[in-house]
Amino acid sequence: MRFPEIVRLMEITGNPDWRRHVAMVQPPQLDNFYRHIARRIGTEPDAFTTGHGQKDPLSEWVRILRFRFATTRDEFWRGVHRQPDWRRDPIPFPESCHFE
Repeated sequence: MRFPEIVRLMEITGNPDWRRHVAMVQPPQLDNFYRHIARRIGTEPDAFTTGHGQKDPLSEWVRILRFRFATTRDEFWRGVHRQPDWRRDPIPFPESCHFE
């Protein structure tokens, strides 16, 4: 990875909206984040989603961030699943400023 790709990666991982997305979504939805990263740094779309069995710094960052906000995420999804289906309105994630 070269300097321009590192700068793009830092822009994304430092963005509060993407940090909130990574911290709050269900695991299958993390693919959107990895595909966005791949697109921004100019690599193949499934570069981070194929699970080559390697530890990479990006997946470690995702793991740490998700661990840090696990309680917030669990409480949010518990509240979503408690609503009856007939009343299920989209509940927004907490504001992105909480994920710095």
